[in-house]
Amino acid sequence: MNNKNVKVVVAIILIAVNILFWNIVDRLLIKVEWGKDYLADSIVTLVHNIFGIVVFLLLTIKILKIKVGFGKKNLVRGIFWYGLVMCIAIVVNLIIAYHKPETGFSEAFPYVVLTIFTNLSIGIVEEVMYRGMIFGVFRESFGEDKKGIYKSVFASALVFGVVHIVNLIIYPTLIVSTVTQVIYATNIGVLLAVIYYRSDNLLPGVILHGLLDFVSSIWICFASDINELYHVDSTSDMNIVFALVAIGMTSPFLISGLWQLRKLFNKRQSVGNEVSDT
Repeated sequence: MNNKNVKVVVAIILIAVNILFWNIVDRLLIKVEWGKDYLADSIVTLVHNIFGIVVFLLLTIKILKIKVGFGKKNLVRGIFWYGLVMCIAIVVNLIIAYHKPETGFSEAFPYVVLTIFTNLSIGIVEEVMYRGMIFGVFRESFGEDKKGIYKSVFASALVFGVVHIVNLIIYPTLIVSTVTQVIYATNIGVLLAVIYYRSDNLLPGVILHGLLDFVSSIWICFASDINELYHVDSTSDMNIVFALVAIGMTSPFLISGLWQLRKLFNKRQSVGNEVSDT
């Protein structure tokens, strides 16, 4: 096994160890009641993610020696062009998730701020782990040609999707819901990997990922009893029809990612042909 393949194995093991570690920590240190309290659960999630960001950035850059792009480069283009489908999905999710506000903005403001930081931290840690590290090691292993990039995009997206299967540990009865989440997370992972590849910058994916999560929970902040709305029934599984609809709604992420890659490599091929002709 060459060094590049060793990095792939190490990166996947690190993801598995991270999941196992936090499941043990949650069971030993986190009170069950905290999971039903929006404020407590958000703070725990935020602390967890900050720790993960620091650890996985160090592991990716210092141990695995993978370069992570993070800055202003292609930021606007990455968000509004490469990530156009995600921008549309963010607006749609904001509308679909709407609940009539029961409190004023001043009362909801602390929860809004906490929700912004919590979801932003989710965006950062998951982009660092699955695009920065996982996509990075697959890209090193498979190469920079067309076939290698396609493999890297799909492999990293599949890892991102499959890790959601661990939700069955917490909710063993939610089989359809979990499988659905695995599929639509994979679809989203394809587009996020393409955005990172084209922009060479994690920040567009971080912002889009964080906003997509944020708009799904923003209206909870304006509930008079935030914990009642937050802690919904977690024992009823999703029906097949709704699952198919959910998967279908995320198919544009997959289609956009594949279309962008196809267009990009066709353009490179035509430019290469023009150069060879001269």
